[in-house]
Amino acid sequence: MRSSVDMVITQRQFWELSRRYRLSPRQRDIARAILSGALHIEDLSRTRGINPRTLASQLYRINKKMHSGSLAEVLYLFVRDAKDVGP
Repeated sequence: MRSSVDMVITQRQFWELSRRYRLSPRQRDIARAILSGALHIEDLSRTRGINPRTLASQLYRINKKMHSGSLAEVLYLFVRDAKDVGP
C-alpha cells in the first residue's frame, strides 16, 4: 500500500528534498503531515501531539529553511522541486 506522501511525491523524493532543505526529524514529520493534507495548525497540533506554540515555532523554522511563507507554499515547493529529483 502506498503512503499518503507517495500520492503527492515519492518517498525517495521526500527524503532527498528533506535533506536538501536540511529539515530536522521533527520538521520532516510535520512536512510529511502537510504533504498528507494537514494544512491547518489545529489539525497538525492534534494529530502530532504537539503544543500549538511548539508547532508554530517548528513551522517558522520550516518556512525559513524553505524560503516559504505558508503551509500551502511548503506543499507547493515540495511538489515543484520533486520534478528536479526524479521518481
